[in-house]
Amino acid sequence: MNWQTKAKLNSDIEPFGIVTKFNNIFIGHTNTMKWGIDKPLKAGNIYNLDTGGSKGGKLTIMDVDSKCFWQSD
Repeated sequence: MNWQTKAKLNSDIEPFGIVTKFNNIFIGHTNTMKWGIDKPLKAGNIYNLDTGGSKGGKLTIMDVDSKCFWQSD
């Protein structure tokens, strides 16, 4: 099951089983605006931080320890 499928189902589902040495994975490239949201999305243990900064959305940074994030206006 890929990230996009997991994101559609539920953000609190089990972590991806293929990655065992990392607690969390942070990705981009597929921006969250595709789902009509300008905030980071979480699926399992994967966080998508691409919030469309280059496509009219917001630029996002995240503290990977606390998971707090900040965005441009």
